[in-house]
Amino acid sequence: MNITTKQWALSTVAERWKRQYPQSHQDIFQKLSALSAVADEDEITKIIGNSSWTRLQCDECGRDVDAYVTIGQEQDYDSSTARICRDCIAKALALFDAEALRLAGQEDGADAEQ
Repeated sequence: MNITTKQWALSTVAERWKRQYPQSHQDIFQKLSALSAVADEDEITKIIGNSSWTRLQCDECGRDVDAYVTIGQEQDYDSSTARICRDCIAKALALFDAEALRLAGQEDGADAEQ
């Protein structure tokens, strides 16, 4: 389990691009490398041609978020992995809490009937 932030995605885009395309697309790598450490997401998208290198999309709600937690198997083409944002994790925890209250209420009701 790990956390990925938008800041990390923006600040490491040139390094990640170089790893993905070590022998090709050098013009894009040069442009990404020339960006400042606080590169703007729109600048990166313009250079690459799409937002896939900076977008952090939650697998539950589908929103582009500032951070998500990756859970499950190590991410690969065929892995069981999910990237979940803070809001969706909070909703999941609320489901656990609601179910615990419901079960506690059933137990209280069973005690009262005896």
